[in-house]
Amino acid sequence: MKTFSARNFAAAALVAAAALSAPAVSQASTQITENPSKTYTITTTDWALALEIPGGSKGDGAPLSQWGQNGGANQKWRLQALGPGCICVDHNYWIVNVNSGKCLTAPGGSITAGTKLVQWVCGRAGQRWSFFGDYDGDSTVEIVNGSGGLPTGYGFSYFPAIEVPGGSLNWGTQLELGDGGDTFRLTATN
Repeated sequence: MKTFSARNFAAAALVAAAALSAPAVSQASTQITENPSKTYTITTTDWALALEIPGGSKGDGAPLSQWGQNGGANQKWRLQALGPGCICVDHNYWIVNVNSGKCLTAPGGSITAGTKLVQWVCGRAGQRWSFFGDYDGDSTVEIVNGSGGLPTGYGFSYFPAIEVPGGSLNWGTQLELGDGGDTFRLTATN
């Protein structure tokens, strides 16, 4: 399992800041589109378990969990680009569940490690997400909450990432925010 420590995040932020002031160059990256009609399955890198809203729930507060892939709409996601709002990343997205039309949410805008992730009507705090990835060419990403940050002591803010608690392989495990985000694979379904 790969982790992305606060120190690595600070280093990545320095690189990103340098890149923003430099001329654009071509580089390999995970192809994330801003096309709202495109849908994705998001799976854990190690075990290919899909991120889903269990039972096809459409209710606010329904948990984000991992489950075996079944092709259901509750396992499909759209990315809706948001305007600028975080100086440390170049794109923020709402991650919207296709079945419910609700956004992946860290309740109350929390950035505390261990915060259990849920879906909620879009437009609330805790719903800005950014993607860091493809550092080693394997098309995997970390999904980082860009809703706010805590000082790291390195002059940058810490933004927690989505994790599978304890690296669990159990179907139905609710995902949470953590210090070193697990990696995920986004696969276009259309």
